[in-house]
Amino acid sequence: MGNENKDAINALIDGIQYIVKEMIASAPFDKVKNGKIVSENSDGTYTVSIDNRDYIAKSIHDTTLSVGTVVKVMIPQNDYSSMFILN
Repeated sequence: MGNENKDAINALIDGIQYIVKEMIASAPFDKVKNGKIVSENSDGTYTVSIDNRDYIAKSIHDTTLSVGTVVKVMIPQNDYSSMFILN
């Protein structure tokens, strides 16, 4: 097989891998991620930093979380607007 064919096959493989990664990242399944409490908001929600982005989430427990606490966050069906704090 010539270099031209190998280059074409490698380009095709790279393209397929890219598409698969993008599809998995946006697929509708539940995710659990680590986050850090940035602040407690006046409405009882928390600002949580996940992967260097801030989100607003409620805790499912009736406990007060401190700023800086690392928490587990559930993201149902990959919908970040529905996320909630597990601990």
